[in-house]
Amino acid sequence: MPNKSCVLDKIPAWLFKEAHKELAPSLADIINSSLANHDFPSSLKQAYVTPLIKKASLDKEEMKNYRPVSNIPIISKLIEKIVSSRILQHLAFNNLHTNFQSAYKKHHSTESALLRVANDILRYIDNKKSVLLILLDLSAAFDTIDHDILLARAHSRFGIDGKALYWLNVYLKNRTQTVSIDNNKATPSPLKYGVPQGSVLGPLLFTMYTAPVADIAERHGVNYHLYADDTQLYVPLDNTLETASYQKESIEKCVVEIADWMNSNKLKLNSDKTDVIVFGTNKALIDLNFNSVQIKSSSVPVSSSVKNLGCYLDANFTMSCQINSICQQSYYHLKNIGMIRSYINKDTAQLLVSSLVMSRIDYCNSLLTGVSLNSIIKLQRVQNQAARITDLTSESVTTRDVGSRDVASRQS
Repeated sequence: MPNKSCVLDKIPAWLFKEAHKELAPSLADIINSSLANHDFPSSLKQAYVTPLIKKASLDKEEMKNYRPVSNIPIISKLIEKIVSSRILQHLAFNNLHTNFQSAYKKHHSTESALLRVANDILRYIDNKKSVLLILLDLSAAFDTIDHDILLARAHSRFGIDGKALYWLNVYLKNRTQTVSIDNNKATPSPLKYGVPQGSVLGPLLFTMYTAPVADIAERHGVNYHLYADDTQLYVPLDNTLETASYQKESIEKCVVEIADWMNSNKLKLNSDKTDVIVFGTNKALIDLNFNSVQIKSSSVPVSSSVKNLGCYLDANFTMSCQINSICQQSYYHLKNIGMIRSYINKDTAQLLVSSLVMSRIDYCNSLLTGVSLNSIIKLQRVQNQAARITDLTSESVTTRDVGSRDVASRQS
């Protein structure tokens, strides 16, 4: 059950939860009626859109720095959740998932996506090769999806037909949205393109819509891994300039074809926010001296580090940038928690430390396997500090003293 109510909800979320047993029969009737009659109530097609800044550091005066997040009715999310689970069952049973797509697949996550790419990169480096990685960025990815193209692809590629396809058509068409800023509401406007950000079905439908990107990568012999609207493309580079230049050209051609495909499918590749990095030994990177990648008329510079699915990766793949980021953000939050520690109880302190600090240490921590001892010590110091703040104990207390696992054991 969703935690947040929508302005359009006649019943608040907390009441849905408190009275779920009493409401269950009526909710089941609504959901079953929608599926059986391949219909979706018009009242549930409305959305309140709140623009949220993508990053706190961005200019708040620039509209492009905002993400439109849709607040939709709770009952809509419940119906979507049922439909989403059935589509996923259909995709899994018929083996229709894209080979290297980690979103919305059982036992897959951002961590599995990163692990697969990291394993390939390290394997290539062990074989005395370098690796060119391109992280594609889309402009307003969810907002420009063409409904007719999506429905055609759902039928032709994923075998969704009959009543199920008709239900999707009804769900997508004739939607409206109302933009709300500081309690000021605009006039409702029709939503002719896109899928709502904040919906349950939207991300899954986007994944199905962009599935042909994998076909393009495979045709060019380029390694890839997808996670919703995050696309990772990478190729090994021989450490001879002539061969490496040819391999670099192959991935450039791949990206150009993907960009053309996106244009014809109402999507737009954002070359300004597309990141490029070359992994390898210091000597190999100096010998290759690749400074940029050409994407049509845009020259995208090669970076020394990139942020990929929430993790920072450096050119030598030491994970030092990620560890430094974890430590910096963790100490910032620990300082703030420490300032109010005497005013809160231990349970509240543990909750804050767990959500703001330990979650950062644990996120995709399998990528830290094999990092240097100095890096582990840095993270352990953060965790020890978290333990001391939680228990209001002396400087000598560590995580082991308060019954928590140390950093090394958290990776297992």
